Amino acid sequence: MNLDEISFFLTAGGRSSRMGEDKALLMLDGQSILQRILNVLNSVHTDISIIGHSEKYQSFGYPVIPDLIPGQGLMGGLYTAMKSTTKTYVFLVACDLPLIDAECILKVLGTEDHCDVIIAASDSKIHPSLGC
Repeated sequence: MNLDEISFFLTAGGRSSRMGEDKALLMLDGQSILQRILNVLNSVHTDISIIGHSEKYQSFGYPVIPDLIPGQGLMGGLYTAMKSTTKTYVFLVACDLPLIDAECILKVLGTEDHCDVIIAASDSKIHPSLGC
């Protein structure tokens, strides 16, 4: 899969109802989870957008796209990402994956490119918050 054919999106539009505060802005090792994931994504590619509330995330320096269908969770974010790009592929990662690294992203991207959808899984458990 050619990286120039991919738009990367970080979803940060959730309600964070279980956390009680915006999980994307929680601090981990001295930086927000959102910034940490953006740094990892940026080490792979620079075509990155945030899906969420622009007033909260515009200071991070990346385009911020509001959810086109608010309140629909990850599927709403995926829909927004697909409607917001002209590229062939969308790589979507949720802000609740603070320990994601470039190796994981490259492994997902290195999967057979004849697939329509690639979703991360481990021990037969699907992780829909990371995929292409």
